[in-house]
Amino acid sequence: MSVAGPAPEVVLNMPARAEGVGVVRQALAGMADALAFDAAVLSDMKMAVTEACTNVVVHAYDEEAGELEVHMLAGEDDLTIVV
Repeated sequence: MSVAGPAPEVVLNMPARAEGVGVVRQALAGMADALAFDAAVLSDMKMAVTEACTNVVVHAYDEEAGELEVHMLAGEDDLTIVV
């Protein structure tokens, strides 16, 4: 993987609800496709991101409404994802 120009960055902010997990997975798939990640690597990344986002939805907030925030930043040879 090689990034030409400024590093691609995606920032997602949405209510911490189950349907947001799918949105994050789709954004990750699009970014990984643009950066030409191997399918097996993308599969592992999707699983890890799904688990992290699901933990936010299920465990981060008690009865109050919360927010799911995800940052994806491409480096020279990597993709950093913060949930």
